[in-house]
Amino acid sequence: MNRSTTKLLCNLLILGTSLLLTKAAVAGPTPTPPACLEPPAACSASSDCCSNICSGQGQNKTCQPEPTSTPTATPTATPTATPTATPTATPTAYILGGPDASHTPQSTSRSWDGGVLIAGYRAAAEDPSNFGPAGVVMARSITTTNLSSVTAATLAQLDGFVASFWADSDTTAAEATAVIDFFLAGGDLILLQDDSAHDAIGEQLGIPTSPSDGSASNGGAPLFEGPFGSASNVAQSDTTGQLSSLDVLLHGGTASATNDSGQITAAYWNRGDYAPGVGRLLIIADVDMWATTNASYAPLNDNGTFALNGTQFTVVPEPGALWQLGSGIGLLALLSGRRRTASHMATGAPGPARKGWRIFRTIRH
Repeated sequence: MNRSTTKLLCNLLILGTSLLLTKAAVAGPTPTPPACLEPPAACSASSDCCSNICSGQGQNKTCQPEPTSTPTATPTATPTATPTATPTATPTAYILGGPDASHTPQSTSRSWDGGVLIAGYRAAAEDPSNFGPAGVVMARSITTTNLSSVTAATLAQLDGFVASFWADSDTTAAEATAVIDFFLAGGDLILLQDDSAHDAIGEQLGIPTSPSDGSASNGGAPLFEGPFGSASNVAQSDTTGQLSSLDVLLHGGTASATNDSGQITAAYWNRGDYAPGVGRLLIIADVDMWATTNASYAPLNDNGTFALNGTQFTVVPEPGALWQLGSGIGLLALLSGRRRTASHMATGAPGPARKGWRIFRTIRH
């Protein structure tokens, strides 16, 4: 490129730059867009109101907020509650109690508390293989206990009360009354009597014990036939007892065991049999029918089977038991007898000749 050409190009470049600068000067600065009008400023078009709208008629148009649509809530499905399984209640243990040794000094080896001849029965009653969810009788387990005093308050802790060879001379009038009231209020009684010197509770109920000939006893359900098997020829020993068939009948009971001579050696009463609202009652006329003088609980012999079947009757009574013939007559006889007894005790007058009403003269106070 020669010098003249170069000079020409430079002149053209300078001329073009001058033209551009002149055009920019003539056009002036870039205009700033007008500010948005806020409601309720007057407007002529919606563009004046930016994100709002220009609404109205003629000269009365103003900026108004853009209407917003309220979103329709999508209904939320209510979760279906999963039903919670109601746990099956475990039946509470049946509490079977009796007086402690301080109240039964003359019961010795046949005492409910510490008596070596009764300890085997208590152990068998508490054995879960006999009574309890995994036992022969699954409906209920048994807990045995000793009462340091025999009162309404201590008896209220029990389901059933056992008088085991409880000497009449060791039984106070207050204790006998408390036990009777417990029974009349629905508590269960097991009376292991024996003879006329160990039947204070039975006598107050109008069912005393008299001597038997001691021969073997037999019978049917619930004592001789039950969940622990069949028993036969259940033995008595030492001093032996029987119950009056008339006393049992008049008080609504059922003879459950008779010996070879036809003497009643055990009787039972289901709920309401003795009187309306009362508990179950089981009277064994000789404590040695349950004590380990004759009974074996491991392994079971006939006497042991007899005892555990009787316990099952007390703890889980047979359903639908009927009232026995004469229960109404028995209640009247009981009430009449109590009035006579109360009168004899209060006045000191001699009572009826029957030994059942003589007990209160020998009970210590």
